[in-house]
Amino acid sequence: MRKPDKAFTMVNYLEEQLLAGAYSSGKALPSLRALMRKFGISYGTAQRGMTYLYEKYPHISKETGRGTYFIPDSKSSDENSGCSIAVFCIEPFAKSTGLYISALKGIIALAGKAGVRVERVMLGNDFHDAAFLRKVSADYSGAILLGQFDALFSRLDLPVPAVGIMMENSFGGSVSVVDLDPYLSAKLAVRYFLERKITKVKILSSANNAFVLRGNVFAMLASQQGIRCSKPVQTVRSYTPGTGYFFTSDNWAHTACLRYREQTNRDLAADHIIMGVDGKQFLQPGFSRFPTVAVDWEQIGAAAYNECIARINDPALTAKKIYLTGWFVNFPE
Repeated sequence: MRKPDKAFTMVNYLEEQLLAGAYSSGKALPSLRALMRKFGISYGTAQRGMTYLYEKYPHISKETGRGTYFIPDSKSSDENSGCSIAVFCIEPFAKSTGLYISALKGIIALAGKAGVRVERVMLGNDFHDAAFLRKVSADYSGAILLGQFDALFSRLDLPVPAVGIMMENSFGGSVSVVDLDPYLSAKLAVRYFLERKITKVKILSSANNAFVLRGNVFAMLASQQGIRCSKPVQTVRSYTPGTGYFFTSDNWAHTACLRYREQTNRDLAADHIIMGVDGKQFLQPGFSRFPTVAVDWEQIGAAAYNECIARINDPALTAKKIYLTGWFVNFPE
């Protein structure tokens, strides 16, 4: 069942609460009328949103006359108690982007149906301890690294099958990686600039492996079409009319938009030709709007889970690089 558009905010809120463990002890979920008041929606819209959740999460149970509860299925957990996955994440990343919650939704949804135990391991902002990762992951059947862990380590030899999200370095073929397809994203971005008669593009990026790859692939394809590209930089002091600006992450574009508004009280995407990548603007309220190549991060989480389970079941499997196709979204036009 497709997530109801009008109940989108309500459904996202309840999913985040479920993932955070707010209802894991059998506590009742809010009533339909409480949800109506909280999110300013009709009874029918709230009901459609809950129907979506009933279908997606089999542990959510509606009891006539009593309400809706989250009731863990102890039988399925017992049957699969031997399989467990640790999801590692740097805490500031989890708090600053809806990407973490979205990817986790995809992981939890599949794990819940299979009775696989998933535990989140939050790491501090100053985390650089590979030995700690090895020690903790050894207590699980597999590990999912949710974030840019390849920016922290040049070597990472985990004792269990591992999958990385938003990573490019596979650490010598030991870690499978799942991310937005950099080649197809670059093709969409090049087409966007060509349609606007742009022949010069500045690339803005961090030194993270996945973002560097996006910038390099874009520069290669753009040059084949006669577009001159700068070497990647982290910021620009001023924007030039007739020049395009390609941000390898929506976070970088969002930061630039905020800074531009502070300086000019105007909208960067309205004044200049800019392009972001990864669709984070659809995951966070109040995020700047600009043209981007978006991807379904819930599907990326599901793909990472499936790959992790496949490698747990067959340790001889070779690590893979799995890229999901994105789609172009044109804001603010």
